[in-house]
Amino acid sequence: MGTIFRIVLYCEDSTKAKIIIEKAFKKLDELNLTLSDYREDSEINKLCRNAYNQEVKVSADLFEILLESKKAYSQSNYTFDKNSCLLKHKSKVPEVKLGLIKLC
Repeated sequence: MGTIFRIVLYCEDSTKAKIIIEKAFKKLDELNLTLSDYREDSEINKLCRNAYNQEVKVSADLFEILLESKKAYSQSNYTFDKNSCLLKHKSKVPEVKLGLIKLC
């Protein structure tokens, strides 16, 4: 996805912490396969190549991202461009802090 991820986890059980971090990075790998515009085989690139002329079934993750993008587009007074397929590599993406995510 062209970015760096850092996970900060506070946990009394180091074994449990290791499992949680492994699951988190596994999910990031899955999302990379779905959302990366750097990979020709990513789901988002397949969607961009094919959706104009045929229906394309998408994963739950991609569907959720598309719905959230549509909301951001509306809430930003139509300044957030949800058409990421058209914006490949035009600028650096700013850092986004997601906050705390409950993993267990």
